[in-house]
Amino acid sequence: MRIQFPLTPWVVAALFAFPSMAVSADAVSVSTAQEVYAQGAEVKVVIQNDSGGTIFVPGCHPFEVETFQEESYARVEREACKWEGVAQALPEGTHELTYTSGEALGKGIFRISVVYGTGCREGVRLGRARCEDFATVVSGSYRVGG
Repeated sequence: MRIQFPLTPWVVAALFAFPSMAVSADAVSVSTAQEVYAQGAEVKVVIQNDSGGTIFVPGCHPFEVETFQEESYARVEREACKWEGVAQALPEGTHELTYTSGEALGKGIFRISVVYGTGCREGVRLGRARCEDFATVVSGSYRVGG
């Protein structure tokens, strides 16, 4: 005599035993290559993606520059984008981006923030990519102008 077990309970149990692959907070990070930059120097921004998958950042301004003012950080206004642009796909690994710490930003303490999406559709702007989730990572501080 052969005993048969229904498959459905096993499938449901497996779904709860193995939750979907969410990106851990430590899987994506952002940093700068140096802690001090001369005013007008090129700042190297390093995005490290160890999530095991692709993350997506905005097509225009894939990162934000923030300056320390009066006990908190405030976003630095940069050149306005004419449109959001197609989201940049960043596969697992190290990605280096740059910006120039020009005269307009002045001297001070800065940091970088990156908003990224996971589980997004490719080839569209981030706002329309129907991402499964969004997260933000922030670098440590760095100084411009000594």
